[in-house]
Amino acid sequence: SLAPEAPDARALQRRIQHAIAEREALERRVDQVLRDADSAAAAGRFDDAIAALREFRPGHSRVTAALAQVTQAERLHREREAVRLREERIATALAAAASLSSHDEAIARLRDAQTLDPNHAHVRDALAARERAAAREREEARLVQERQERQRLVDAAIARAKKTPAHDAAIDILKDARRIDS
Repeated sequence: SLAPEAPDARALQRRIQHAIAEREALERRVDQVLRDADSAAAAGRFDDAIAALREFRPGHSRVTAALAQVTQAERLHREREAVRLREERIATALAAAASLSSHDEAIARLRDAQTLDPNHAHVRDALAARERAAAREREEARLVQERQERQRLVDAAIARAKKTPAHDAAIDILKDARRIDS
């Protein structure tokens, strides 16, 4: 056993006090880097927080744990931001498509939005509605064109009938024209 006044005891006591002081200084540095990293992460400066924690020497279990947490928080932040941006782009595309009178242009915008999220219900519904409207519009245009073509054939038949000298032949032409129009 060492007497407290022995030179070896005093040297040992100084080494212990020095080790305690170094440990306390390390813990203060750890506390400070953790506060700084927490502040940086809270402000969205994840790169700064991660860099400060990675650069901390010597290694420390609390710093390692904080680095894992900040890295996870940064990944979650990036994922949430990606979702927010995708939803914002989809909302913009939906609004743009709704403002377009051309079904084909609206369909193109909605198909672009659908590439961002193929299962987005609003995009899917808006696209289906616009595709149905475009199909109706094409069908109506086809029917108008058919009516116009029939009218052109009837008008041509009437003109031929007027120029035909034989009464029976003119009547046959008009009967044919009537069948075209029905």
